Amino acid sequence: MTPPPRAGPGGAAPAGPTGDRPPVDQEIRLAAATDLAACFFLEAGAGTGKTRILVDRVVEIIRRGSAEIDEVVVITFTEKAAGELRARVRDRLHERLEAAAE
Repeated sequence: MTPPPRAGPGGAAPAGPTGDRPPVDQEIRLAAATDLAACFFLEAGAGTGKTRILVDRVVEIIRRGSAEIDEVVVITFTEKAAGELRARVRDRLHERLEAAAE
């Protein structure tokens, strides 16, 4: 199964699963990742991009200086999910640092 496209803050809308258009809920995905003044309840089936949206939101919080990495708390249902989220945030932050250094 192909993962859904990443809702990147400030970027062009990514292509949808078929490659021709963004997902129907792209506007909501982008808002969940970038509207830091709002609270969101994110509910969706497996493989729909929930973790990706959380990662985007955490990275955006740090990018804007709204919090330091050690001030961010994300609650998950399992330790496995927490580990996956932690790894993805770390990877994304490293990617951004490397891109900024170029």
